[in-house]
Amino acid sequence: MQFLPPQSPAHLFYKSRLIADIKEVFTGARLHLPDVQLYFSVKTCPLPALLREVQRAGMGLEALSGLDFTIARAAKIHDNNHGIIVGDNSFSKDDLQAMFFKHRPKIVYFDSLAQLDLVQTVLDENSINQPSTKIGIRIHDDQSHFGFRNLDEIYEAIANRYEFEITALHIHSNQVCRTLDEADQKFRSLTKRLIAAKNQIEKRSANHHIDSFNFGGGIDSPYVYRFSPEEIAEYHSANGITD
Repeated sequence: MQFLPPQSPAHLFYKSRLIADIKEVFTGARLHLPDVQLYFSVKTCPLPALLREVQRAGMGLEALSGLDFTIARAAKIHDNNHGIIVGDNSFSKDDLQAMFFKHRPKIVYFDSLAQLDLVQTVLDENSINQPSTKIGIRIHDDQSHFGFRNLDEIYEAIANRYEFEITALHIHSNQVCRTLDEADQKFRSLTKRLIAAKNQIEKRSANHHIDSFNFGGGIDSPYVYRFSPEEIAEYHSANGITD
């Protein structure tokens, strides 16, 4: 019996179909939100060749862990004005130093006061008030394990402890939306939470101006066993979406 050395798995994807699907998603998303930017989750398919094609098609990359960010950088992703957004709670001082002054992703999200304190320390040690990378926070949605749960605590800290500007908010939908109508209702609810957080932050401190909302989660793929043909047809028909 001959034992072969372990081989890397192969992943086959159709480039033309991938690009066509991305264009279709952009077209649909921008019918009502002309300025929306879409980000591809590195975690869901961390393949360098595919990530490069996705970015060439106009999507940014979402790397919501240090490992995802390492994979994205290893893929030699180049900035296309959409860039990479990053979120994690395990960055060291050296990590943040490299993040702000070397790698410069578009946005970094935090949901830990300790990490925000470390951001302030890094900026103070480099004698700057604001890095080119936008700084954001993640808000808890009562279901997921991401984000600040005690909003009064983070509002107070933003107003009194930090000299840098918070400009972005992230909220993760822990709900898998099986139809476009369900997704529509879910994201309307999440939008209300983000607007409320934005208003509280800007009310308590004139130094912070929120200009970006980021929605994690999304619409589940219908091409899996748990969807019946009737549900797939409903998914594609967008029944219930009127505005």
